[in-house]
Amino acid sequence: MKNQKTATNNDLTEETDRPIKNIQEMWDATIEYYEIALYDTEAMDKIDKRKNHSLTRQDIANVFSGVYADTYWNVTFMDPRILAKSMENALLIHPDEAKTNAFNAMKQWRGVFCRNSVSDIGYIPKSSIFTQSIDVICNENSSLPPEVMIENWNESYWKVPQLGKNFVYTRCQNHSFYAPLLPSVTMFATSGGFNQPPSSWQQLFTEKGGETNGSVVLADGEPGPMDPGVRGVSEAFLLELRANYISVIGVMASKYFTKNSPLHISPGNWNAVLWLHVNGSAVVHNSNTQFTLEDSLVFHNQDGSPENFVFKAQCRKVPVGSKIRLRTEDHDRPEVEFNTGFQTISNPNQLIQLPVNLPGHYQGRLLVHLEGPDGGLLPVSAAIAINMDWQLASGHTHYSDAFSIARTSTSRNKFITEGDIHLNLGTYTIQGVS
Repeated sequence: MKNQKTATNNDLTEETDRPIKNIQEMWDATIEYYEIALYDTEAMDKIDKRKNHSLTRQDIANVFSGVYADTYWNVTFMDPRILAKSMENALLIHPDEAKTNAFNAMKQWRGVFCRNSVSDIGYIPKSSIFTQSIDVICNENSSLPPEVMIENWNESYWKVPQLGKNFVYTRCQNHSFYAPLLPSVTMFATSGGFNQPPSSWQQLFTEKGGETNGSVVLADGEPGPMDPGVRGVSEAFLLELRANYISVIGVMASKYFTKNSPLHISPGNWNAVLWLHVNGSAVVHNSNTQFTLEDSLVFHNQDGSPENFVFKAQCRKVPVGSKIRLRTEDHDRPEVEFNTGFQTISNPNQLIQLPVNLPGHYQGRLLVHLEGPDGGLLPVSAAIAINMDWQLASGHTHYSDAFSIARTSTSRNKFITEGDIHLNLGTYTIQGVS
């Protein structure tokens, strides 16, 4: 595989026999080869011959997964199979060893990284609810100084977007990439809900220049190279809101990783799963306060085939005696109308589920009725996290790959063995207000 640039003889620097003694020198040398546009296999061979005996081929896999990220990006995710094949060809090692090295390397994100939660440290697949990112920020119509967002790194800055003008940002850091990065960011918004194809996303523009690509600034407010561990935040983007429920998305890129744009994603449930679960440089924030007793969230089956899904409403401190109902409504197609009926809450952390089978390329709306014991809106201490899970039975085209993701994406799934697999296609949280 090759870096996207094309090398010429004039680009090639004089080769040196100087050994690579440590991991930092391996990163530096690999970046030098990347800069002169060597194939990744050529660069691997040279690195392997120069490395000190204390360095391993696992180190090579780790470094190349970051520096040659574009080479291993397969439409919607970092594909360890491509890295494994390159290692097998370049280093003449057994396919099993190459596969082990590659898969181990891509369990950790290396590059521009955005968190899903305070505890997110870049493990892939993601291990937390990945559509409630702490690094997507909204401050309504007041701007926030960069130093505030960066210095208070573990604080969530999310004010419910108001109708009209809002300032939104995405935070990021250089995570496990042993060289400076100069990221850029794009931001999008779409209707609140689940599994919306990127074709339905609205691209946002920077507040100052009206550009689709924004810069990342450091705490002093100026763009600058981000050394390993350095944190930054995007310049402000403008969100003009015309509907109550909204999802906001931030997408990061760097010179070593340019293929992350959702504008390049083909529709499909599997592509949506991979882009969400196996992608450390993109984050989504789906949440809002309750507006009415019954609210509406959009959902999609992106595939052309009928597929099984489950909507799950997970209560959080919902008062006993509250009522919840999940339903879909489509008078033109009554076969896709589903309804849980009113469920009275007997446990503050109760789970309500609604399994559905959706026709190919179907778009609908999930109507969520939330009613406190007094018949009004839920109290501010209560929240409902609503998931849309894709349910895959044994024999489904994507079952084996889905099994691998589900087994590692959450701790409670570590010991799954057989049966249907549930892959999360998004979580929308509705917070009480009364």
